[in-house]
Amino acid sequence: MPLDPALERVRRKMMRLMFVSIGIMMVGLMAVLAAIVYKAGKSLPATVSASSSAGVPVEPGFEGRIALPQGAEIVSTALDGDHVLLQLQLAQGTKQILVYSLSGNRIIARLAVD
Repeated sequence: MPLDPALERVRRKMMRLMFVSIGIMMVGLMAVLAAIVYKAGKSLPATVSASSSAGVPVEPGFEGRIALPQGAEIVSTALDGDHVLLQLQLAQGTKQILVYSLSGNRIIARLAVD
C-alpha cells in the first residue's frame, strides 16, 4: 500500500539526511585513522634514531685511541649504538674480537675466536 505523498517526501528527506550523516561519519573516521597512521609512522623512526645515537660522543674534535695487540690487523668493523666491534687477525694467525665503548673510551670485551 503506497504512502501519502506528504509522508513520502518526509521519508525521502530522512533517507537523504541519513546518507549524508553516514558519509560525514565515514570521512571523519577515515581522517582519524589516517592521523593515527601518520603519527605512528612519523614517531617510530625518530624514536629509533634518538635511542640508537644516545650517548655516542660525536662532537667535533672527538678522539679516542684503541690499543691493539702488537702485529694485529683489523679484518672488519661494525658499529652498534656507542659500541664498535673490531675483528682482528693477530700476528700468531689467530683471530680475536674486541668490543670498544665510545662513551667509556675503553675496551669492554675481548673474545678469542678458535
